[in-house]
Amino acid sequence: MEEGHSFAEKHGLQIKAEISDPYGEPNPCLRSGWRLVREMAERGEVDVVLTRWPTALSSESELRYPELDHLGRHGAQLFFTWAPLSAMAGSGAAR
Repeated sequence: MEEGHSFAEKHGLQIKAEISDPYGEPNPCLRSGWRLVREMAERGEVDVVLTRWPTALSSESELRYPELDHLGRHGAQLFFTWAPLSAMAGSGAAR
């Protein structure tokens, strides 16, 4: 969480919620934490979702793309906070 807060501060982002989404289930839609993220995006409550790296979304890359599309349709982006990824992706945006 400290990494996420540092990333947000560095990029002028306001953290509206911290959502725990325990790793284990590869399908993000089957995890209550990720469902809450989706719902917040659908309601327009978030513009940016922070996570450390892609496997935090799903260990299976093909399950990540529908979630990125879902966020994008609702005006939200996923940013990676882990320094190597955030530097490579132009401030961490993964859309």
